Amino acid sequence: MVQELSFWLALLTLAPAAWLCPARWRPALLAAASALVLAPVAPLTVALLAAGVWVGAATLPRWPRAGAVAAVALLGGGLLAAKAALAAGALGPALPLGLSFFCFRLVHYVVEARRGALPAHRPIEAVAWVLWFPIFTAGPIWRFGPEALGAPGRPPTAALVAAAWRLAWGLVKRFALAELLVGGGAKDRGPAALIDTLEVLEPHQAWLWVGGSFLRLYLDFSGYSDIAIGASGLFGVTVGENFRWPMFARSPADFWRRWHISLSAWCQAYLYLPLLGLSRSPTLATFVTFALIGLWHGVSGPFLLWGLAHGAAVAGTAAATVALRRRKVALPPALGLLGPPLTLAWAVAAHGLSLAHGVGDTGDALRIFALLFGLRIAG
Repeated sequence: MVQELSFWLALLTLAPAAWLCPARWRPALLAAASALVLAPVAPLTVALLAAGVWVGAATLPRWPRAGAVAAVALLGGGLLAAKAALAAGALGPALPLGLSFFCFRLVHYVVEARRGALPAHRPIEAVAWVLWFPIFTAGPIWRFGPEALGAPGRPPTAALVAAAWRLAWGLVKRFALAELLVGGGAKDRGPAALIDTLEVLEPHQAWLWVGGSFLRLYLDFSGYSDIAIGASGLFGVTVGENFRWPMFARSPADFWRRWHISLSAWCQAYLYLPLLGLSRSPTLATFVTFALIGLWHGVSGPFLLWGLAHGAAVAGTAAATVALRRRKVALPPALGLLGPPLTLAWAVAAHGLSLAHGVGDTGDALRIFALLFGLRIAG
């Protein structure tokens, strides 16, 4: 959305108005700002979301349990079906605008409304939340809370300066730094070029290529998150952090507390904990959760392997930690220094698996992964 002129017009004209309007009308103004930005590119999506959430806000607490379960199943199953259709080429070049993010947010809304855990709110507040345009296409997965919509009044200067700086830094990351790393380690080269040259690449060259691609992904995605957080802040709207220096993570679990934080927190609340309650097995719950995270990114063998690789790292290190504690084995503190580089190396290697999505198959993903460790698998 940031490439659309309407995005910037909304920031320049409606952000000041959001601070000046009466409190009662603020949610309506925020909803109108989002509709003005989104409607020209996705009118049907905006209309269906606004109408559905308006009705849901008024009726969800009275829904039977079966109705809420059916709604969650429809949202989750519909998302996976749409991604599978996209992978098969049946949906054209792209999913409906923002489908992944608003499906996850709607699951959260349905579950929490059915539990009676949401604060009292008017339907227009829910509509303003679900349509909020800075996060619509690239997240974060912002959970509902009317207090996050902010309050009118005189804007604090320091907060506005911080929001503008965050927006500017996001633009630099996404449209300057990330563009220097197009195609991973070599400009204008896509993942297909990597797959085509696997037989002649040396492992260190593969690490540079995949590492460059991982860095570009980080700059791209975290840049969009910075833009969303900064743009929201100009309206006085608080959106949570989505990245917190993941390259300094000390373990795979710590990595997922720093990488795509809103997705990790959502999956913990609505996938991992329910699965843990059903299975009583942290390992099984971890693997199933990460498998679904992989399929959320793309219904394909490479992304499934990517999810399972992260699941194996999280489950494996957790099991090792428990085993060492039970045996009262204390590792030398110096070994803690190896945590960040080993975690980052595994994240980069797992990213190599995902690069085959859309341009190769599961075999190509495994060939990339194997080459990073000095092994060659015949194509």
